[in-house]
Amino acid sequence: MSEDTSVTKGQLARELGVSAPYISKIVKQGKLDECFTPDGKKLYLVKSIKAYQKSLTMNKRGNDQKGKRIPPKDDTIYNQANVEELDALLEDEPAALKRVQIVNHFWAGKTKRLKFFEAEGELIPVDDAKAALDALFSPINTELGTLPILLKAHFREVPQDAVEWLSNQIDNIKRKSESKWELKATTLQDNS
Repeated sequence: MSEDTSVTKGQLARELGVSAPYISKIVKQGKLDECFTPDGKKLYLVKSIKAYQKSLTMNKRGNDQKGKRIPPKDDTIYNQANVEELDALLEDEPAALKRVQIVNHFWAGKTKRLKFFEAEGELIPVDDAKAALDALFSPINTELGTLPILLKAHFREVPQDAVEWLSNQIDNIKRKSESKWELKATTLQDNS
């Protein structure tokens, strides 16, 4: 995911598993001030998630008496910060059915975010992937380049035209695969 990916408040709410009014509330509180795009219409997704997570490390009231952040008690999804955030969401909701919906959406959103971050940690940069593939195909390309020479050396009766044709076909295959890789790498970088 690119640092430049931008979303609306509603999309951010769905991504975080919270309600759109809650996003509006934390925007009014200034917790996402640094996350808006220059036109002020959308939010940068990665910055917003980080700012949101940062706000979760504060206790319900914002800060403790010494002004220090209160870190989560553990790294699981059911950590103290998430429990406190859920309590704050439920605090002003008297309707039991609505409370159940809030709880369900809250934990579903937290689970989705956790899976996203786990998957993101497994991704590798495009340049690293390209270097790995280049290392894999470099010996293959070298061997392919020697085929016409070996063909002529082992089978002298093969006409020179056939050897040149084989050499041209190998060069075409190399060019096509390189151009496809460059196109795919460019597409991946544009989408990130």
